Amino acid sequence: MRVEEARNYLQEQAGGRQAVSCPCCKQLVKIYHRPFNAQMARGLIWLVREFMKTRTWIHVPSEAPGWLVQSRELPKVRYWDLAKSRENDDPEKRTSGYWKPTRRGASLVLRGDKIPKIVKIYNNKVLGFTGDLIDIQQALKEKFNYETLMETTKGTEL
Repeated sequence: MRVEEARNYLQEQAGGRQAVSCPCCKQLVKIYHRPFNAQMARGLIWLVREFMKTRTWIHVPSEAPGWLVQSRELPKVRYWDLAKSRENDDPEKRTSGYWKPTRRGASLVLRGDKIPKIVKIYNNKVLGFTGDLIDIQQALKEKFNYETLMETTKGTEL
């Protein structure tokens, strides 16, 4: 199978919530449908509040409350363009740890703007959005569900 054919096959087959094995390398390919959840909303609210006080980058690992750091959900709000991290200049560290909300993130928290409920992600890249538009109040009711995120077809090749 040519690479172009394999790419087309994967785009067709991996478009749903089920994983598929790459015909070239046998790697498992999955598009994740990640809903914007309550932990992300709470983290974004905290980040917007802190940014409003300082108007500068916030070092989340040292300044955020424990529940936020442990949840590891704040970095995912970048998929909706609600926050961004500062570029990392230390080659010994994976990330800088510094975050600030975007205008869109502040508008969601402060003005009640809406975002699509679900982002589709493949290989850490946004493919698009789906679902209803939700505001911050609705997002605060969305609990994280691991089983829904990891839904795959039984018997998928690894």
